[in-house]
Amino acid sequence: MKGRFTQAAPLCSALLIAATFIVRAGWDAAMPVALIFAVALVILLLPMLGRLARVLLAIFGLALVLASPSVRMADVDFEAALFVFSFVLATGLLREIALRDPDLQRFGAALVSVRGAYRFSAISLYVFLSGLTLLVGALQFMVGLVSERNSSNRQSERMSLLRAGLAGYVLIPLLSPLAIPFIVVSSMVPNLIWIETLPILLGIATTSWVILFLQDRISADALPTSAATVKRPDGTFLVKALAVVGPTTGLYWLFDLRLGDAALAAISIAAVLWALKLEKGASVLIEGVVSARNEAVIIGASVATGLVLVSIVPAFGAGVGLHELHYALVPPLVLATFIIPGFVGVQPAVCFMLITPAIAPFLTESDTAVPVLAAVIAGWALNSITSPFGLPILVVARAAAISPIEFLVRRNGIATIVMPVLAAAVLFLAAV
Repeated sequence: MKGRFTQAAPLCSALLIAATFIVRAGWDAAMPVALIFAVALVILLLPMLGRLARVLLAIFGLALVLASPSVRMADVDFEAALFVFSFVLATGLLREIALRDPDLQRFGAALVSVRGAYRFSAISLYVFLSGLTLLVGALQFMVGLVSERNSSNRQSERMSLLRAGLAGYVLIPLLSPLAIPFIVVSSMVPNLIWIETLPILLGIATTSWVILFLQDRISADALPTSAATVKRPDGTFLVKALAVVGPTTGLYWLFDLRLGDAALAAISIAAVLWALKLEKGASVLIEGVVSARNEAVIIGASVATGLVLVSIVPAFGAGVGLHELHYALVPPLVLATFIIPGFVGVQPAVCFMLITPAIAPFLTESDTAVPVLAAVIAGWALNSITSPFGLPILVVARAAAISPIEFLVRRNGIATIVMPVLAAAVLFLAAV
């Protein structure tokens, strides 16, 4: 079984990504082919999926059963779910390739040696830049280096480094049009332009970064400032960190592609070219193209379930009653539907699945859609750094050798509480 998987699943994943791009390019006849590849890939990956991915697949199956009496499945457009599934697989491939690049290894070694008053700013900026390519892998990469280079008797320095990395990480889903939250949202609302949500999200990103910075300054982990030894980022690192941004921008402007489609093409091309420059690049391609299988299935199944639930609105979603509230209250409440469930381990993709039918009525007009969609993106981002079950918090807490609860409450308590509150205030003011 393992041999067949090694050969079949990566090939099926690559064909799925290609077929999805063809569908998005406007050739609707390729849609059945892409769906067949998606189903075949899920079947091949099933023995290797984690519990949450399997549960969400089961929920998707249940939603199909519940919807079938009143909705013809042929009328449900699964293109958004298909695209997100393929996009996460492609980003996982690029992440695996980038993490094995020696230039990034050298960059990381310089990163954790930064000292001085500007250390927090430098590290968070560097993590944000590398996160344009590595996404959550940027935080994992930095944390791994911190763990290697800082012994357990320097806990204060380690904690401060980890908090700076977290501050850089939270900027990625808030500000990058290539990050998963924006890709998911824009796949559901094709006419959404990234720049429309940017002013709101920039306000949330700024307040979140400042709060984490102040948390670091007033905590017991704060270190005395000294002369800055911030190193300029290596030119090669900057080129590779921005390897996807430039081509994506070019494809977007020159060929009038949707931003997500341009990103999918740029990521796929960059991954192949980058892998060819690495030792054993072919094997990295084969392994990497299914490395994000759990993330892809979790997010893809969640979006697909949300689409099915939307198809049975108002039977499912009308009872939520958000449309009866003052509109300025809606974006903060949408944010809360991501933050509060996160405390008990509900993942952002699941929150999105549950909230999709309720926000559907607001997505028809730009004036009401943009603040609500900004709330979804912000909720997705903040869920991951305020939940004790979020991957970034698990990574940081493990590196600090403390529990996630202790990190969130004792070591980062002010930020855990204040960041969502300020984000809700920004969303309220944007919707007034």
